[in-house]
Amino acid sequence: MATADERPTLKFAWLGDSIMEHFEAYNAQMFDQADLPEVGSKVTVESLRRRGYVQRLHLALQVTWPHLNFVFDNRSEGGATSRTILACARHAVSHGFSGTDVAFLSCGINDVWRTFQGQTSEAVGPEEFNANYREIVRLLTDNARQVICMSETPIGWDSTHDAVKMNAELSKYNAIAAKAASDVGAQFLDVWPAFMAASHWLGALPSQAHRNRTLWSDGVHLSELGDALILQLIERHIQDEKLVTALMAPGRR
Repeated sequence: MATADERPTLKFAWLGDSIMEHFEAYNAQMFDQADLPEVGSKVTVESLRRRGYVQRLHLALQVTWPHLNFVFDNRSEGGATSRTILACARHAVSHGFSGTDVAFLSCGINDVWRTFQGQTSEAVGPEEFNANYREIVRLLTDNARQVICMSETPIGWDSTHDAVKMNAELSKYNAIAAKAASDVGAQFLDVWPAFMAASHWLGALPSQAHRNRTLWSDGVHLSELGDALILQLIERHIQDEKLVTALMAPGRR
């Protein structure tokens, strides 16, 4: 039997915005079950860690295939538009992206959001988004064995803008992304329908009555429920596509 150091490795790279980045404040004592701080005490944030559904998927894959070694490289950036992610993809290709087995991509929400916020210098229109997205996908497909593009999640609410109009525009950007992925044979995971269906039953707007059962923590970023849903969708996609089995098949390594 192979030792832990001898296990075959599958490398996953992630490029996206804050929804995929999912920063979490970290203090070691907060995660030590035997030495938790007292209620009402104060702790110092030691670092920010990328967590959310990406980290949860890492754990899920590792326990499902313990004979393999999964390495995750989350290069997502909060506030990133397709311009930012294109620059990130170019940098990744020239700095340590070699050997990537699976690359996940999701972007577009900030391209739309900046338009509604009136930040015209940062907003990215549909034509530029299409060009940016196609170049990102080209870079990824040229340098990774499998590319999986994901639609952006819908917006639950926004206190200063019309979420319905924002979602109508965001759905157009998701359609552009789906077409770009299809044109080069990349996989596309559309998470939008599941989020809309779940939010219908769980409730989209926050209130004291159901604040803990909405899919969003602040209307845009995902709550634990939202993370659980997108994790389920990715796991199902990986299973349906037999992704790990295909990557590990003789002659594919």
